[in-house]
Order: sequence, then C-alpha cells, then structure tokens
Amino acid sequence: MASSTEAESTMGKNDQSDHQIALTSSKPKARNAITKPFPVLHLDIVWMIMELVQRSCVLRLMESCRAFYSIGVPFLLRQTIHINDDNFQSFYNFLVAPSLDPSNRPKLVRELHFLENTSEHYPKMISRILSGAVHLQTLNIALYKENLAELSDALASLANIRNVRILLEDDVSPSEGLQWLKNIQSHIRIFHLFYNDDCDYKDAQYRAIPVISSLASTLTTLVIQCFQIVPEDATFVFPHVRVCRIDHGMAEFYDPPPAATFFKMFPELDALHLPISGFISNQDGLVEEYESKLQAAINLGVHQRRLKVLAGTVYELAFRGYICSVEKLVIKSRNLGWEQEGVTRLISQTRPSILYLSIQVDEPTPFVTLIIEKVRLLGPFKEMIISLDFTHRNDPILRSLMGAIPGALRNVAAETLEIACNIVHHDGEECAFLRHEFNMREFVLQIIAVAPKPRTITIHTGECRRVKRETFDVPQDLVERMRRTESSRRQYWLDQS
Repeated sequence: MASSTEAESTMGKNDQSDHQIALTSSKPKARNAITKPFPVLHLDIVWMIMELVQRSCVLRLMESCRAFYSIGVPFLLRQTIHINDDNFQSFYNFLVAPSLDPSNRPKLVRELHFLENTSEHYPKMISRILSGAVHLQTLNIALYKENLAELSDALASLANIRNVRILLEDDVSPSEGLQWLKNIQSHIRIFHLFYNDDCDYKDAQYRAIPVISSLASTLTTLVIQCFQIVPEDATFVFPHVRVCRIDHGMAEFYDPPPAATFFKMFPELDALHLPISGFISNQDGLVEEYESKLQAAINLGVHQRRLKVLAGTVYELAFRGYICSVEKLVIKSRNLGWEQEGVTRLISQTRPSILYLSIQVDEPTPFVTLIIEKVRLLGPFKEMIISLDFTHRNDPILRSLMGAIPGALRNVAAETLEIACNIVHHDGEECAFLRHEFNMREFVLQIIAVAPKPRTITIHTGECRRVKRETFDVPQDLVERMRRTESSRRQYWLDQS
C-alpha cells in the first residue's frame, strides 16, 4: 500500500473524470480460492455519493482507505469553507502542508469565508493562501488598516473571483480600502460592501460608488450597507447591474436619493431593495410632513420602468417617488395607522402580481381597514404574503388581534396566500401560553372558510417553538369537506410540528 506522502502527491491526478477506484476486500484470501474481479467505482459516482451525504459522513468515508482520502481532500476543499480564529491554524497547516506539491491544495479552494477577526490576526498567512488560490470564486473578508498592506496585492491578483464580500473595519474608507479594485485581474459579478462603523457621509472619501465604478463593466449585483448614494453618483453608470440593495439600519443616517438617481445609474435594473428603516410617528409634525411628501411623490407620476422586485418601507418608497410597474412589491409598515394611504397608493400604482406586506400590528382596526376596504379591492394577486409582527404580550389582546385576521382576509383574490405571525417581544413562556390559548389549527380553518379562492395556504408561527410551519395544499373539494365535518378537519390536517 502506498505511503501517505505518495497518496497526497497523487491527489491532483484524482481530479480526472475517468479516474476509477477498485474496491478490495479486507479479508485474507484462501490459498486455493478463485479470484473474481472486484467492482470498479468511477470518480463521478464517488463524488455524487459525497454530495448527497453530510460532511461528517464524508470524513468517515475518507478514513476507510487512502483512495477515498485522496478523493475526499479535493472534494472538501471545493465546498464552502468558513474559517475563524479557532480553526485557522489547523486549516492553514493542512492547506500548505509540506508534500511533493505543496501548492496543489490552495488551487482547489473555491469559496472562502474568513469570519470574525481572522484577517486581522493572520494577514501574512491569509495573503499566502490567496496567492495560491488561483481558482477562488467567492471570498468574504474584513479589511483593517493593519492588514491592508499585506492583503491588497493578494486580492488584486485573484484571477477568477466572481463574488466578493468586503467588510471595512474601523476608519478604513473606500478610497483606501478598495484601492486594489483598480488593479483587479478578474471580472467581479457580485459585490457586497459593508462598513462596521458610523461614517461621515459629507466626506467625499466615504462615498463608495466612485471607487466601485471600476467594476461597472462586469458587475451584475451590488449590495451596499452603511454607505450613502448621493445624487452626484448618477454620473456613474452600471450598465449590467440587475439587483441593487442599499441598506442601512438607522433612518437618521440615511436618506435615499430620488428614484431618478437609481434608474439613471442602473438602466437595466430588475430588483431594487431599499433599507428597512423609516418610521413615522405623530411627533414633531412628522405626519404632516409625511402627507406633504407623499403628495409630492404622487405628483411625480409613475416611472416608465418595469421592475421584477421593489422592496422597502413606506417611508422610502412613497417619500422618494419609487413608483413604477412592479412584478413583486415588498412593503414594510411600522405604523399602519399613519401609512395606510401610502401603502394603498403604492399598490394601486405599481400593480404587482405578488404582494408582500410586513406589518407591525398594534391594534386590529388599521389592519382590518386596510385589507378589507383597500388592498382586497386592488387584486387579484397571484401570490399574497402577509407578515404580522405583534407588539402586545397580553394574551387577550393577541387573541383579539389574531381573531380579526380571518375576517379581514375574507374573499381575498389570491391564488396563493401565506401568513406569518410573529411576536415581537420574544418570550418563550408567552409563546407557549398563546399556543395553548389560541388553537392554530382553528385559526387556519377559519382562514380557509372565509378565503375560498386560494389554492395554497401557508401558516408560519414565528418564534413559537412548538409550531414550526404548517402548510396546506387546498383542493376545492377538500375545503368543502373541511367546512362540513370536524372529522375531515382532523383527517386532512398536515401537522408538521
């Protein structure tokens, strides 16, 4: 049997598709036994087996013989790899272990995620890994001032990278942290940029778009968090970007630019996701300001654009005039009492076939009014998804709110109806108590009884651990039987809890 060093030196050859493994018996042969040919497994079959089982099973399979070990090494290196401070040293030693061909293993790596502060603690070692990972396609890494000098050249030398996630730490600005993008050798398709601190948007060096513009010819997906896009950025055009997400969790630090800025920067845009941040309350005249800005947005009219997905809060979408023809509309409302008009206007103007409403529910009246009197009249919808965040922990109020939902959804014109119920104040005991007091099975049956149109109904119950997900595929005859008898309800209930 070959030595371990010989087995490791041959793993590059094992990557050939016509490689075969002869399975040999571990039992000693009888002296006069008739030998028979053993079955032969092609490499494709072994790889298929490894794809179908868990990673722990692959590791046990690799321990069975050197042939499986030599195949398992390149297989594991081609999977998604997450590295942190605890496992970095062992991973590094394994990847660049002395052998007849020490540069072979880094070439097999396809996807690397450096978690936590790993890149800060081991910049030289990571630089060596990246320099040898010539076939790396996906990289997730954090950049600090301390490791920029070590990592910039290695990042720029990546020739096959397609998906990059960069986290700029501390006071590293895009102008210095992304300087290597100007010398990048690969064609990046997906670029995620995050910042781990509050930055001064008035400072030109913290504008990310001018630096990212060097990727304009190849970029198809752009995700930016904690960096503002300003109207002046409209001078940079990304002709191939289809998906754009501009995210910031704090409304006071972010003011999205007018829709015209996005549509000019991204002429082929299909999906636009704006930050889930805006909040309107009846303080300091914000409601009056909201109404005036909403009217101003309405006066701008509908943009002559067609998006597949438009997502954001009523604040961003209504205030800044993001009104155009949409296939899927995702709206988050944190104060439905003040935002009903904005929600209704967005739905009526965009005319989506798929509607996703994420609503914070304080009392049933605004929700019932919106659904019954307005949204229900704007259908039909191919798919309607409603996510409800309940802010009350008091069980009678929760039961009252949930009891109003079936009536609000009466005769909703949607082929598929999906409802998610969440308790905002996470408390396991409250969830269990709610589960005991309000029978979710009866809740679903009430919805089926009042909403006969949907063919599929899905119920999510959020943080209630005892109820994971309940799904109905509802034929019309089954609905009728459910209405008639209690026994049929029990018979056709799909309990997956």
